[in-house]
Amino acid sequence: MAEPTDRAKPATIQVSVEHSEEIFADRADLFASIRGSSLVTGNAALTKAREVTQLVSDLKQCGIEDKDILLEGVYAEVSSGTLTKSSHATYQLKIHCSQLDNLANVLGAITSQKNTTLRYIQWDYPDTDKLREQWLVSCIEQANRKASLISQALGVQLMGVYSFRDSYADPESPRGPEYMMPTAGMQATRSKSRSSIGITREDLGMEVSHAKTIMLRVEVEYQVSGFKEQANGEPNRQHCDR
Repeated sequence: MAEPTDRAKPATIQVSVEHSEEIFADRADLFASIRGSSLVTGNAALTKAREVTQLVSDLKQCGIEDKDILLEGVYAEVSSGTLTKSSHATYQLKIHCSQLDNLANVLGAITSQKNTTLRYIQWDYPDTDKLREQWLVSCIEQANRKASLISQALGVQLMGVYSFRDSYADPESPRGPEYMMPTAGMQATRSKSRSSIGITREDLGMEVSHAKTIMLRVEVEYQVSGFKEQANGEPNRQHCDR
């Protein structure tokens, strides 16, 4: 709801309510690089490049299916100026792990390969749309109760909603800045890391995380009656922040 632009703004009270919750990832994509002793182009690398084939075989033993292993790129190394099948190459793989209970085995298969490097992990989370709807309703109900208590304590009467704004903060959101709230609470959330299955930065050379905290903030401005006017004739405006 857009805030009215009338200059003669009525007396209002403003209430803010926040809800934050930790969401756990339910799947992950692992990105790995393999340095091979021969050059094989295209998807044939998954079955013909020796080092890649070995990793694929180990991943299958961990329950990873062929459809969950994707060759994203091949980078050839040319030392003599001539590109041949015997040229060294680096293969970039994306491995989808749909069951995080199996993540330890998958990580073990990747890191046990001599010429393989785990570059990073990209976590995927459950759909939070329904949760956001529930949080929004809950926050609005809390704001209404809070506004009612405030108006009673101030001895004024609630006349209705003057303006409304909600914002959603996700530290991993691909959307624009309007979906992020740069509050102190969110800064602390972004720096928080939860180590999964006991693997640390020292073990993998990178930081791993499988949980994030998202936040919903609701700001409601209520029009009230009964405030005494100030000496300059303008009504008082009360603000309350949770």
